[in-house]
Amino acid sequence: MRTSTIVFTLLVVISTCSVVYSQKTQQQVSMKPQTAKSLPPALADAPFKKQECDILAPGAICLFDGKKVLLPDAVQQGLVGHWTFDEVKPIDSSGHGNHAEHAIAAGPGVMGRGASAMFNGYDFVSIPHNDMMSGSDFSITFWMYLYKDPKALNTHGEAVCPILRKGSAGKNSPGILMNTHTGKVTVRLTTSSESAEAESLVSDALIRKKAWVHVALVRKGASTKLFINGVVDKEKSTRGTSVGNEGSLFVGGTPDRIDKCHLAMYVDELRFYNRPLTVDQVQAEAGPALAGIEPAMVRLGCMGCTLDLAGKSCPKDYHLCTAMELHTGGYQVGRINGYSTHETRIWTHAEYKTRAGGNAQNMDKVFDSAGDLADSGKKGTGICCIDFR
Repeated sequence: MRTSTIVFTLLVVISTCSVVYSQKTQQQVSMKPQTAKSLPPALADAPFKKQECDILAPGAICLFDGKKVLLPDAVQQGLVGHWTFDEVKPIDSSGHGNHAEHAIAAGPGVMGRGASAMFNGYDFVSIPHNDMMSGSDFSITFWMYLYKDPKALNTHGEAVCPILRKGSAGKNSPGILMNTHTGKVTVRLTTSSESAEAESLVSDALIRKKAWVHVALVRKGASTKLFINGVVDKEKSTRGTSVGNEGSLFVGGTPDRIDKCHLAMYVDELRFYNRPLTVDQVQAEAGPALAGIEPAMVRLGCMGCTLDLAGKSCPKDYHLCTAMELHTGGYQVGRINGYSTHETRIWTHAEYKTRAGGNAQNMDKVFDSAGDLADSGKKGTGICCIDFR
C-alpha cells in the first residue's frame, strides 16, 4: 500500500513537470523575434522589413538585426520647439522640425552640460515661423548668461535690447528684452486690445552678470507671468489676449536692432510650448538656479521701500521673512535674483512687529492718516516667505 502511494505521487509530479515544460517551451517559441515574414500585410513593405525587431514603434531605429533598438525621446506635452544649442547649426529636439537657419558660435553649456549659443552682441539666430508657435497661450523658457557688461557695450544711451523676439519690426510678439542700463527684463506683447501699442511688463529682478539665470514667460488668456530663476517675479493682466504673427523667432538679437543693441551672452536650453506651464513645471526646469531652495517659498515684496510698505507688500499667504528664514534661503534668493547686495538693508518680520508694538492686532494703530509709519524714512528691501500652517 505504501509503495503504490509513492508510485502514484511520482507519476503526478512527472505529469505536472511535463505540462510546465510544455507551456514554457510554447512561451519561448512565442517570444522569438518578429521577422518581416510575420508582419501584418500593411507593414510588409516597410523599409525595415529585412530587419528583425522585438519592438515596432514609430520613429524607432533597429540596428544589428534587431539586437539594438533606438527609440525617440519622450516629448513633453505642448513642446513645439526645443533648442539645446549642442550643434553648430541648432536643431529642434522636439521632433517638429523647427531648425535654425544658420550656424552659431558655441559657448559653454548651462551647468557644464553640452554647449550653448554664443552671441557677441552683433549676431543672432533665426528660426522660421511655424503655426504651432502662434497660439494665444504659450510658454517660453531658457537659460542666459551675460559674459560682458551690457552697459559697457551700449554706451550711446539706455537701450532695451531683444534677448529673443518673434516677428519683425511692427509685428513682434512675444518679445523678451533687457534694459542694458538697469539690468531688468521687459516683456512686450501684441494683444487683441484696441490699442495699437504693445502691452508690456518690467521685472523687479536684475539679470546678474557672469551667472546663469533661468527666465520663463507664461501666457494664459490675458494673464502674463514672468519667472526669474523659478520665482514668480511679475504678474500682469493685459487688456486683450495675445495675437500671433508669421515672423521668424529671433534669438540673441534681431535684424532691425543689430546696429543699436548689443548683448554679449550665452543662451541655452530654449523651449517653446503652445500651452501655459504650471508653476511646478517652470520650477522643475529652474531648480538648479537656486541650489536646492524651493522657489515657491520666497517672493519679492518691494525694493527701495520703507518698513511699513514692506510689511504690506507681501501677497496672500506670505509674510516678511524672519531673520532665520533670510539666513536659510531668503538672502540667497535675493542675491541670485538681484533684489539685494551686501549693502542692501533687508526688512525683517521682527522689525515690522516691533514697530506695531509687538502685537499684530495693533498694526493699524501705528499708521498715520496717509497709511505710513510716523518715522519710516529709511529704505530697504522686503523679501516675503511663505506661511507654514
